[in-house]
Parts: sequence; C-alpha cells; structure tokens
Amino acid sequence: GGLLMQTAEGSRWQTFLPGARAGAHVHHGRKYVETTLGDDHAFRFRYVNGGPVVAHNVREFAEALGSVPIGSLRHHLHGGDFSRWTRDVLGDTDLAAGLAKIERAIAAGAEPSRQEVIQHVRDRYVI
Repeated sequence: GGLLMQTAEGSRWQTFLPGARAGAHVHHGRKYVETTLGDDHAFRFRYVNGGPVVAHNVREFAEALGSVPIGSLRHHLHGGDFSRWTRDVLGDTDLAAGLAKIERAIAAGAEPSRQEVIQHVRDRYVI
C-alpha cells in the first residue's frame, strides 16, 4: 500500500509510494550514546580487583566492555545481564537479541569474545 495523495492541481488523486530508506537504520541514532542515564539505570560491571565500573550511557558501556577483566565479561554474559540491560533500559530489542545469542553460546561452553560483544553494540550505535 501507499498513500493516496491529491495532485498539486487538486484535480485528481494518485497513489504515492515512498522510496527505500536512503541510509542504513541505526537504532536510536545517538539517543543513548552520550545521554547520561541515572544511577538507577546505569550498567554496573562486576569488578573483581578494584572498584566497580559504571556505564551511564552506550559510549561508556562500549568502553567498559573493552577494558573490564575477562572474568567480569564472562560473569555478565553467563547472567544474561547485557541483553537484559539493553532490552529493559535502552529498549533496544534487536541489540538484546544479538547479545542474548552470545550469552546462550557462553552458557553452552563457548569462550567469551570481547570483540564480538563490542561489535554488536557498535553495529547498532554510532560511537
């Protein structure tokens, strides 16, 4: 279906079919990349040695994914924490589904791939 629109002259109606999207869709664009989420919505990484790492936006989340110990990454992947946060806090069901797939692989015994997790986030957000 298209939109039924009247011509400029107003004499007749014709169906208008919108063209394809000009560029690739990036979820929320920059909405959560820089926007600071409150402490109650921030992601808290489990940190074995030292203080906790808290991500108040997607940029901080991606940076922390690249720097937290692999044990912390493994812990959150096993717990389904990344997919839960991206779904429940960011409202990004597509990213959550991609991360859940990685989480299921980890639960089945795969080794965590830091780069794969980071790439899923970067594929969805312009960072």
